[in-house]
Amino acid sequence: MKIARYSWWIILIGTCVTLGLWFFVFQQIARDYERTRSDVAKETMNLAQAFEENVRNIVDDADRDLLAFHLLAVQTIDRRSASKGPWKKSGSIAANCMMRK
Repeated sequence: MKIARYSWWIILIGTCVTLGLWFFVFQQIARDYERTRSDVAKETMNLAQAFEENVRNIVDDADRDLLAFHLLAVQTIDRRSASKGPWKKSGSIAANCMMRK
């Protein structure tokens, strides 16, 4: 009869232990999920910044190359028509470009 008297306590304690374990497991899963989401967000932000810097560098290089090409073309035109142009020939290519405008 003593086993029957304590059987409800055994069932209650077993249920509490099982529920406690499941609660702990769900808490760990929730923490891992949130940590993974924050890591993914951080990684995505880093990749977006790296992509932005790469695109910015490419555009800067293209802009610099186009400006150099333009200045070379202006210098070539200036050499061909130095005596015919309405501006005064100066030593600076940039100054010649500014005078033309």
